[in-house]
Amino acid sequence: MAKARIVVEYPDRPTYTVRIGAGLAAQLGADLRAAGVDSGRCLIICDSEASNRCLPILKPALEQAGFRVADIAIPAVDAEDAWACIGELHRALAQLNLPVGSPVIVNACVQVEELAAFAVSTYGGGYSLVLAPASLASAYRTVATDAIEVDVELPDPIVVPACPAFAVIDTGFLCCESDEELEFGFDELQMAVDYCDAEFVAWHAENAAALNAFDEESLILALTQTLAARADAFGQEIADRIQ
Repeated sequence: MAKARIVVEYPDRPTYTVRIGAGLAAQLGADLRAAGVDSGRCLIICDSEASNRCLPILKPALEQAGFRVADIAIPAVDAEDAWACIGELHRALAQLNLPVGSPVIVNACVQVEELAAFAVSTYGGGYSLVLAPASLASAYRTVATDAIEVDVELPDPIVVPACPAFAVIDTGFLCCESDEELEFGFDELQMAVDYCDAEFVAWHAENAAALNAFDEESLILALTQTLAARADAFGQEIADRIQ
């Protein structure tokens, strides 16, 4: 079964790894243990669709590795309710009182993924943010942004650095139920192709039908190439900005 990984290196934050492949969610607990995570507890934050589609795979995988797993499912959130949602997540984190270093796994489509990652990053509990995207569009959020930006109807958006400790893209999670999210994902892929070399651009044109059908091997190759190229481009942008 094909698998790949890329290493994301930005000049202003810790390096982390993104693993890409089929069936990776089922071994996430073992992978976290192998990476040195020794906490006995963890939290999964997902959206309402992922709670039905992905959670039944993620939760047992973490429990089998010895984690006591809590989970929170967040429904779709309107823009005007974003700040209230972040506050609710902060309160939930406070009530759970997870030990420092505990993994908080965000498994959601783009909207909830961004809110959850923002909430974890601003809570200050010393947790390990783990991204496990639940759509193709959210897969590009594992490397495609150098900050999490939430517009809460203030004069300026609030921006915090995105510092995941680990990311795992299970290709079986990426074909979500929302047509809008699916379209957004393929738009993200197409934009990421622009960062790649001519050889890959030609390959992408020849394999567009396979990608649209979520062919496993084609998707892994495309994600590996486009995410690595996009991460390099963003890393250079950050380096230019902080010089």
